[in-house]
Amino acid sequence: MATPGVALKQPRDLPPAAPPAAKPEIEIVPDTDVVASWRATLQLMTKRCDGNRARAEDLLMTSPEARDVYKRATKEWATREAKRRGVVSVTPEL
Repeated sequence: MATPGVALKQPRDLPPAAPPAAKPEIEIVPDTDVVASWRATLQLMTKRCDGNRARAEDLLMTSPEARDVYKRATKEWATREAKRRGVVSVTPEL
């Protein structure tokens, strides 16, 4: 084992990297309520990405259909929330 701060005479081979995980198929969950549809779609993709919500969101944003659902859900949610609070507008926090 090398001593900290002391350079090695020869480079060491690193163990091979694990292959990247396969991209799960994007599936949009249909619902009459676009907000519920987006939340269900995100939950499904998060499950398919082994609980990694950030990866699920990234994969969903690569799909034009999923981006459209996200945009419509965000607009609808913000409209509902503003009406509920009695204000002109709110910042989307979907």
